[in-house]
Amino acid sequence: MKKFWNGFNKLEEGVNNFVLIVSTLVLFVNVLLRFFFSASTSWAEELTRYLIVWLTFVGGSICAKENSHVSIDLIHHLLPLKFQKVLLILCHLISAAFLVILGYFSWQMMSFNMVSGQVSPALLLPMWIAYISITLGSFLMAIRYMENVIKEAKNLVIKSSNSDEAIKLKKYEAENNLL
Repeated sequence: MKKFWNGFNKLEEGVNNFVLIVSTLVLFVNVLLRFFFSASTSWAEELTRYLIVWLTFVGGSICAKENSHVSIDLIHHLLPLKFQKVLLILCHLISAAFLVILGYFSWQMMSFNMVSGQVSPALLLPMWIAYISITLGSFLMAIRYMENVIKEAKNLVIKSSNSDEAIKLKKYEAENNLL
């Protein structure tokens, strides 16, 4: 299973790197065309816009995996360590639930675009290709948040059992004057 997740991580990062490189190259070439030849392509800005949407949603999954999404942690730091872990698990669960709902509705929107045959103005790209990035990214982020919930719950159980053992050991040492 670990091999699967390592491959999945590499695929996710590879897709994100590829999209970032392609969007950068397309923008760079378009700027050069505009600056040196006073002409630009009509499709470059549209393609870059869709690639950045893909980059955002797939990159959001990578951020969820690494716990690097922006968060407000004012209350988090005021709580004891055990409650910080519980709050973190709760936040991950809420985030995963929100992303599943977002993924569901974006799937409906993407399906509607697929049926209606809507295309983009310059590229004539089927719009469902742009919209599926929201669906895919949402479900990927939800999976990553659930993965974080499992990791944090395991850490909470391990640390709480270790702290119980430490308390028992200190009581034993105090009772037997071993301190």
